[in-house]
Amino acid sequence: MKWCSSSQPVPRPRSRGVCHRLAVLPGAACAALAALAAGCVQVDGEITLKADRSGSTVVTYVLGEQTIGQLREVSDAAARLAAASNAAPESGISAMKVLLDPRDATVRQFVGSLAPYGVTLTDLKIRVANGRRSVRMALAFSDFQKAMSAPALSDANVHLGVRGDGMWELAREGSLSTNGAVTAAAATALAPVFGGFSVKLKVKTPGPIMETTAPKKSPRAVAWEFDFNRDPQSVEQAFHAPLRVVYAVSP
Repeated sequence: MKWCSSSQPVPRPRSRGVCHRLAVLPGAACAALAALAAGCVQVDGEITLKADRSGSTVVTYVLGEQTIGQLREVSDAAARLAAASNAAPESGISAMKVLLDPRDATVRQFVGSLAPYGVTLTDLKIRVANGRRSVRMALAFSDFQKAMSAPALSDANVHLGVRGDGMWELAREGSLSTNGAVTAAAATALAPVFGGFSVKLKVKTPGPIMETTAPKKSPRAVAWEFDFNRDPQSVEQAFHAPLRVVYAVSP
């Protein structure tokens, strides 16, 4: 995990202002943008695929306790706004809520809702030190595509399947679904408030990689990195760029 240097200030507009720039957002989308505006966060994800479509994933990230408190306030405000406008409330525990308000009971309840889709929690470590909460969550899945069909994960728009040429393809074709809240234009306009936030995603495959949109590649692994502090275009790319890796699996 990397932390932003205190000698390099990051723009910190108020959470209310972030949401205001996108009008009325769904609660999860508003909270996500508030997190980015609130300070420095780094999220690292690693997916390991096996030839039978089973595998595992590990997600590690850190949030400031003050940021978490702010996020709860924003989320509560968004819920009150939705109730006042007679909008349908968000049901269940979303992946975004777990990411932005990580607590042991919340994580376990969320993973429990994925059990019918073959997902199990294999390790969970949550530590609080120096005003920061660090989370390491490891999951195992019996079938990647079945896992991604779970309502709590389907907004990711990620699919795994066999192409007509017999190659396997893992892809996010299209945008990360945010119920229309974060369009390409909005993501670009909001680039200044995303300073200090980065996302890294690594995928390990069971066979040699033939094609990929990832900038980093080894024979059986690819990696994407979206560093909003270095490249403002990363904001739009994180939400909308196609992520794809094609690999071969021996019969």
